[in-house]
Amino acid sequence: MLLERARERGLPVSVYRPSRICGASDSWLCQTSDYFWLLLRGCVEAGLAPVDLAESFDLVPVDYVSRAVVALSRTPGTASRTFHLPADRRIPLARAVDWLRALGYGIDDVPLADWRRAVEGDPANTAFPLLSLLPSGAAGDTTARSGGGTAFDATSTREALRGSGIDCPEVDGRLFALYAESFVRTGFLPPPPR
Repeated sequence: MLLERARERGLPVSVYRPSRICGASDSWLCQTSDYFWLLLRGCVEAGLAPVDLAESFDLVPVDYVSRAVVALSRTPGTASRTFHLPADRRIPLARAVDWLRALGYGIDDVPLADWRRAVEGDPANTAFPLLSLLPSGAAGDTTARSGGGTAFDATSTREALRGSGIDCPEVDGRLFALYAESFVRTGFLPPPPR
């Protein structure tokens, strides 16, 4: 709101709003303190995933975000505007878990309530601190309060970047596998057992 007030008073203020920033699409290095990756690691550790958790994630590679912000900041006529930098497609938690399975991780689907009990019973599980952000798993309570988020319209961002050659890479199964490989190398994830 302070930035908006400054803008109203004539100060040129540009706002760049990326969604969930993930690893670079070229080096595959990725930060490990994000809710999404911690939740997935917790699933790997438990060997379980909440099949009925209605949650999806908007992942944008960091190299896209940095290139887009630099290009937008240097484009004439873009001062004092707000640019959203989301991905074009959200990734359901179930799809990310399927990608982990394809890499060899043994993860069984269970109801959210059963998954919660398993994680609550293991305070060392990486997802344990996230439990307060997740629904209880009681009947009808399976929509997460944290990971979903608002969908942002990036039409003006795409228009401003048109012709720049800067496009948001899709985080698909191939790129996800490269992130997981990087996580194994750095010790954030254990190697897949099979």
